[in-house]
Amino acid sequence: MYPIILQIGPIKIYSYGLMMAMAFLMAGFLLRRELKRAGLAADMGDLIVIGAVLGGIIGAKLYSIVENLNDPDALSLRSIFSGSGLVWYGGFMGGTIAVLAIIWLKRVPLLKVLDLLAPILILGYAFGRMGCFLSGDGCYGPPTDVPWGMSFPNGIFPTLERVHPTPLYEITISLMAFAFLWKVR
Repeated sequence: MYPIILQIGPIKIYSYGLMMAMAFLMAGFLLRRELKRAGLAADMGDLIVIGAVLGGIIGAKLYSIVENLNDPDALSLRSIFSGSGLVWYGGFMGGTIAVLAIIWLKRVPLLKVLDLLAPILILGYAFGRMGCFLSGDGCYGPPTDVPWGMSFPNGIFPTLERVHPTPLYEITISLMAFAFLWKVR
């Protein structure tokens, strides 16, 4: 696995962060296009994506803190402001709250915008799961002896045991869902 995609001196580009950035860039591009197609202000897409990024990161970190209240190390300032410990559920909740607030403040039709966001969100999830896969973050499936089972000896949470590559399954399902939703939009 490739937790670090590129390192130039002290600067490291992490695979998960790169995939997360690509997800938000792709989301912004597609959302601007879809808002314009729907007769809404395309530049609102940038605001929605920025809100999703900020709300998502804050929500992910807050969820991680709440989840680890009994761990003094997890509550240290160093841990709180590190790039690790971003919990997907918290990111989804924080991002959702921020996006809903933006839609409400801009007074645009909620269901119309959410309808435009549905396929884009599932595509973003596929990028995120690719980040999990590349980093070897431990979101593996159970041990297996199927031919496509994998080990992750260089992952963030290494395993030499062959396991189901769950992120690849979820990427495949997410891309199929995206293709379907994009076609029927």
